Amino acid sequence: ANQNYRIVSVRRAIGNSLNIPAVKMLSLVGVNNMLDTAEDMGITTLTDRSRYGIALTLGGGEVKMLDMATAFGVFATGGVRHNPVAILKVTDHNGRVLEEFKPNSGVRVLTQQQAYLMSNILSDFNSRTLTFGAGSQLGLNIPGHTVAVKTGTTNDNRDNWAIGFTPAHKGSKVPIVIATWIGNNDNSPMNPNFFAGSATIWNKAMTQWLKGKSEVKFNRPKGIVSGKVDALSGMAPGPYTTSTQSELFISGTVPTDLDNWHVRLNICKPDGLRASEACIAAGQAVEKNFIKIRAERPVWQKDVDAWVRKTYPKKKYPQYYPPTKTSTLCFDGDECLPIISDSNISFHDYNSGSELAGSSDLPTKFEVRVNPIDQSGKGIAFVRFWLEGSGCASDPDSCNVGATPDCSTNPVECSDTSAPEGYFSSKNNGPTEEALFQLDGFPLPDSYTLYIYVQDKAGGVSEKTVSITVKGS
Repeated sequence: ANQNYRIVSVRRAIGNSLNIPAVKMLSLVGVNNMLDTAEDMGITTLTDRSRYGIALTLGGGEVKMLDMATAFGVFATGGVRHNPVAILKVTDHNGRVLEEFKPNSGVRVLTQQQAYLMSNILSDFNSRTLTFGAGSQLGLNIPGHTVAVKTGTTNDNRDNWAIGFTPAHKGSKVPIVIATWIGNNDNSPMNPNFFAGSATIWNKAMTQWLKGKSEVKFNRPKGIVSGKVDALSGMAPGPYTTSTQSELFISGTVPTDLDNWHVRLNICKPDGLRASEACIAAGQAVEKNFIKIRAERPVWQKDVDAWVRKTYPKKKYPQYYPPTKTSTLCFDGDECLPIISDSNISFHDYNSGSELAGSSDLPTKFEVRVNPIDQSGKGIAFVRFWLEGSGCASDPDSCNVGATPDCSTNPVECSDTSAPEGYFSSKNNGPTEEALFQLDGFPLPDSYTLYIYVQDKAGGVSEKTVSITVKGS
């Protein structure tokens, strides 16, 4: 009790009787769904559903030991429930049979594959070592034999259970299930030293049954496959997975979503935050791997984060703390002005949007796209484009008039650009929003200077010039 085993798989959670994973699982599958399955498997006492919540998995409901034996028998028989029978035959004083039980095929309530997975987990020696150690495992391990067994303790240590089963052995048509219970008649809490009491009794009974019998393993049905998963998240191994483990699955249920717990981020070296585009452009970014433990439900994430802080102190385990904020450091002089790099400027066909090869020999109609880097942390307000050159000498504005109507009357056409998100286009020339550039009627070919003016939302301004040549159509 009160042990932190960090991240554990479902297999180890079941094998070690861990409470928190059981509560979380019941919350995920739903109490009513669990009760439906319990009834199918032979539990008869959980009838008033209004009484039960997720604490039911910790012993918050009364059950009969005979019902529990019936339920575990479903695992033992490969998913078939056989109702318990105490009296097999009744005869009179002359030996005449008055009543006799006739064996039947039972009722299938689980698939063979579902039952096998549970039997495999409950018989896995290694899955129990966190709580029960090695060796005899407090009586749960019987050397030389395959036995599936589960312990349980109810609230305040009032009940202590051990229920287990084996496959059918030679000379026995059916598997055997043995259930043991200890507790006080007045339902008072037991001495904690009796923690393994029922397991000890169960071990003696099962050992006696297995005496002289050879080992028999559970029959693995078709439809059970082995798959590799990320050892931490349990998802399909992703690009940054560091270790994997093999697990059994029902065919078709092997995880396919790639691991998203292991992430690789660009980190700004001066402050350790996520690298901004400015930090990357300045060569001050470095890639680092992190682990983000994600809750099964978003509403649980706050509690999971608190658990991470307690379990993995940041000073000792910095890899569990991927930064969420982006660096706002400036790398272009003392002012946090927008950065316009040559690599973020491209030229495109005006109509199709296909990229052109460089800034020379441009057609009469062309589009300029730029992705400026914001250093203010507030975003880019607008980008303005214009040309200067001999063809514009008589009327400097003539080079910057587009064919699109006034945006106030036709905003749809003004936003007609194929530029990807984050890019600004000369077809949405801000803030006037004239659609540039369409140089029909100009003396061509000719050379021009393209001006790119960027203003961020903090009022910072940067300007860049690019020499271009327009050859015409």
